[in-house]
Amino acid sequence: MKRLIKNMVGILVVLLASTAVQAELALVEDFDSMSATGSPDGRACTGVMGGTLDTESEGTGSIQIRDTDGSRGVTVIGLSSGNNPRAIGFNGISNTIDNGETGIAFFRFMLRSYSLVPRTYIGLISDASDDPINSANADTPTSIPAGFGLLDNGSGGLNLVKTDGTTVLKADVVLGQWYNYWIVANNAVDTFDLYLREVEGPAGEATLPIPQDLVESNIPFGVATTEPLTGIIFTNISGTGQAERIYIDDIYWDGDQGLGPPTNAKNPSPADSATEVPRDVILSWTPGPSAATHDVYFGTSFADVDQADRTNPLNVLASQGQNATTYDPGRLEFSQSYYWRIDEVDAPPDSTIHKGGAWQFMVEQFVYPIAGTSITATASSSSNVNEVPVNTINGSGLDADDLHSADVGDMWLSSTIGPQPTWIQYEFDKVYKLHQMLVWNHNTSLEPAIGFGIKDATIEYSTDGANWTTLGTTHEFARASGVAGYESNRTVDLSGVAAKYIKIIANSNWGGIVAQYGLSEVRFFYIPVHARKPTPDLGATDVDVDVVLGWRAGREAVTHDVYLSDSWEAVIDGTAAVISEASYGPLSLDLGTTYYWRVDEVNEAETTATWQGELWDFRTQEYLVVDDFESYNDLDPTDPASKRIFNVWIDGYDIPTNGSLVGYEVPPFCERTIVRSGKQSMPLSYSNTAGAAYSEAERTFAAAQNWTEAGATTFVLYFHGTEGNTGQLYVKVSGSTVVYDGDAGDIAKVQWQQWNIDLASLGAGLQNVTKLSIGIDGNGASGTLYFDDIRLYGSAPEPEAN
Repeated sequence: MKRLIKNMVGILVVLLASTAVQAELALVEDFDSMSATGSPDGRACTGVMGGTLDTESEGTGSIQIRDTDGSRGVTVIGLSSGNNPRAIGFNGISNTIDNGETGIAFFRFMLRSYSLVPRTYIGLISDASDDPINSANADTPTSIPAGFGLLDNGSGGLNLVKTDGTTVLKADVVLGQWYNYWIVANNAVDTFDLYLREVEGPAGEATLPIPQDLVESNIPFGVATTEPLTGIIFTNISGTGQAERIYIDDIYWDGDQGLGPPTNAKNPSPADSATEVPRDVILSWTPGPSAATHDVYFGTSFADVDQADRTNPLNVLASQGQNATTYDPGRLEFSQSYYWRIDEVDAPPDSTIHKGGAWQFMVEQFVYPIAGTSITATASSSSNVNEVPVNTINGSGLDADDLHSADVGDMWLSSTIGPQPTWIQYEFDKVYKLHQMLVWNHNTSLEPAIGFGIKDATIEYSTDGANWTTLGTTHEFARASGVAGYESNRTVDLSGVAAKYIKIIANSNWGGIVAQYGLSEVRFFYIPVHARKPTPDLGATDVDVDVVLGWRAGREAVTHDVYLSDSWEAVIDGTAAVISEASYGPLSLDLGTTYYWRVDEVNEAETTATWQGELWDFRTQEYLVVDDFESYNDLDPTDPASKRIFNVWIDGYDIPTNGSLVGYEVPPFCERTIVRSGKQSMPLSYSNTAGAAYSEAERTFAAAQNWTEAGATTFVLYFHGTEGNTGQLYVKVSGSTVVYDGDAGDIAKVQWQQWNIDLASLGAGLQNVTKLSIGIDGNGASGTLYFDDIRLYGSAPEPEAN
């Protein structure tokens, strides 16, 4: 009977889900019919979605119905001191967003602060009590499941953040500006998508969001819930320095699952607003689910790409009716911004065109400046401790437009008694292929009269600091203006020389009066011939053991020598194995290991044939997951996506000698409160009575697993007991049994416990594991255990403290 009940519930869920329709926002409250006097607390909402207004700390008139910007809404006035949160919410809304459903809330919102620090939190709540808006949730942002915050950013605006108060989702939300907000909450997986659109005021039609409104998708709930989402809260949390006023208008809701499938292309690559995009990039996107073909618009004008269509292509309709979800725009221009748009076209006979939003990216630069922090400046002498060589590379004296001051303390000047000839030298952190040098000459108010600035100079370069080559003959540096706002007026062509050192030797200055020479600033530009932008990122952790190494190739590279080892010395010394590849992988690395790698870019036709790369590192994932119980759902077996836990972990149902039962009688079938990590664990009840000699649940893997890969040595299982549990816990791998070697009473402890098993103790066959069983032996043994996070580790992890 237990399984019959489960199937009946699952069928009901499927039938309910099948009635889901395109989202249609329905009114909860627009406040228009409410009086602008009196407390709004306890009033029934006037919209078709039902619900009741509820407030916290409204007694002082801090929560008011009032007219703002031509529309009647509600205002919450924050508290400047004390410990009383002020909040308003709407609860008991009909058509709740049930567990397993996706729903949407829409509202108009504006935050205005005259003198206090904004600290506001908003979100959907799950609360069936008579007091859903209370000091507990109003003052604890992380108690709001599908929620976010608006916090002062210190620059006169707001940052939109997660309820943790630190993770910024969107910066520079404007105080005093009305916005439309949409929270699309997926109560099946406890995540939500947040949309925002700037609007002229609180009035207007309630609409569904469009892709361009998306702030962030798949934001985890602040607190996971298996209960329905029943309402929405707007709160100023307690304490000193609260937001002075928040304004709310037009609350709409749709709790139905489905919301209709998206019609537009999404997930553009390169991402919208991306920079440093390669010149040979291939555009790609995820198509809308109904799209049969795709129209690609591409160009350098946003207006043209945004407004063009098939009847008026404006020379930017790059491809019409193509089947592929990629597009090759050809070799692009350095430092150029490009715009592109994908219109999704339905199949005939309707062939509806769904216009997409315009995306933008910028192509990589031809050359890049060497950061001053990567340069060491020295000189033959300095006039004093303030006028030193580092002033020429640290940006001192430069404003945001690269215009230099006339302050002597922002420059370098040699000593009158220093050795001659005077020189200044720059050492870079590595050898670069140098393109240009910009020069700002010495620029004090004495420059027009005395002329300290270098006039004629000899420039030398070196890769090792010992062997020097002269660049051309002599170079004249233009004279500075001697007033603030001085723009660089000399560019030296460095002709692509390979150098780690540049030395400027002064032959003369502009005054010819004293043997002192100075400069204000220099800047070096290089051509990126080294490998860069590694994937995985430098210092990345939890990297897949089968990772494919990638990088942005050096500008002139023909081949690539890749060095990889768990020894940094072997990589630096070049004794690690070398592979010549454009990318490297997929690899077969060990778990929990730090690897070092570098890529040398090679072009035998160039003067510098090999450009040695930097040392990069990453650390591989600590474990492989055997089962974390997160993939199981409550869908009916008739649904192709169904994956009920007791249909994978086969228990003792209908087996008289096996006393085990996996999962619960009604959804959710997995445990969602006693969980070690993630959202679910496996409950296993057992009773070795009434003819049951043992209790065991067995999983058969669809594809045999190799438990020796990635250097795995340890099998780890986490279990959680219940008071009164009895019996002997064991696991069985492909028929080989290992009995729990800890205290037999551990299974009765109400806490998570870690069981490490040396894989060697499981015998042979670990390269072809097809079955895994968890069981409890013992005549008369009974109880309930919970299991989570079955993993393979490279080395046995230390038990966690309870």
